[in-house]
Amino acid sequence: MPGEIATYLLGAQGGIEDDYPRLYAATHPVLLRYLRVTTDADPAELALDAWAPALLQLKVCPADEDAWLELVVGSAREAAAGSLRSDGVTSSTGFARTDPDDVDRAIEALR
Repeated sequence: MPGEIATYLLGAQGGIEDDYPRLYAATHPVLLRYLRVTTDADPAELALDAWAPALLQLKVCPADEDAWLELVVGSAREAAAGSLRSDGVTSSTGFARTDPDDVDRAIEALR
């Protein structure tokens, strides 16, 4: 139903307890779809990691479906990037991190 996320968001911001699980149920599948497409990591685990920072921003998020989804998907993107970093992969290159001493030795060898 169009607008349901905005309705649940507004309710959750107003303290309506029933709207928290409704907001989750309407938003969580979006997160899972996003993460399935953008990362090889476990989407369910990353989605759960995305909820804590998103909920911290709940009160200040505009009561707008697009704004909420941008916030939650942004949190998911950060969770995925954090997962890559913890696996020894940088999100900007996709390559495993290199020990700084190895880099220094390689630079010296090129001089």
